[in-house]
Amino acid sequence: MKMAQSNKIDFGELSGDTEFCARINNFHASVDKVEDFLRIACDNDLYEKLSLDDKVKYDLFLSYSLNSLFWLYLRTQGEDPMKHSVKAEIDRVREY
Repeated sequence: MKMAQSNKIDFGELSGDTEFCARINNFHASVDKVEDFLRIACDNDLYEKLSLDDKVKYDLFLSYSLNSLFWLYLRTQGEDPMKHSVKAEIDRVREY
């Protein structure tokens, strides 16, 4: 399985498995959306224009989002995030 030049995935001999192809394409689209979100989230010009209250909300939102991404990463690695310190961090940020 490799990326073709037009950003379409070449599934090769797996192309007949439509459910697999749909899941991988959906995953790929989700990764692209996360990338777009992170690009916007790291925009310093936007951050500097926020009020202090909005900066606090922004920082909490970003912290929650990044911890949630790490939670998902742990799941993909077969680890139980409920037994990891990320669970406490997510709960802590959620309280604020």
